[in-house]
Amino acid sequence: MNAPLAIAILLFGSVTGFYGWWRATKYVYRRSMYDESRPAGLSRRDYERQVVRRRKAWRLASTILYALLGAILGAAIGLPFAHS
Repeated sequence: MNAPLAIAILLFGSVTGFYGWWRATKYVYRRSMYDESRPAGLSRRDYERQVVRRRKAWRLASTILYALLGAILGAAIGLPFAHS
């Protein structure tokens, strides 16, 4: 692998991965004060933990997805420079 291609993949993957993490982090801990749509038999505290855990899992998945898409974009952009 050529250096320009590796740099493009690393740069684009890092930037888009950070952007995906930032977008998914905005709403991890934010909850509506009046939202009472929790299942019966589940305490408010347990429900909050469940929601935060689910949102953290989504944050990780979206970060990885954004980073992979950015790496693919970086490879597509860096490929013409790798052969010159």
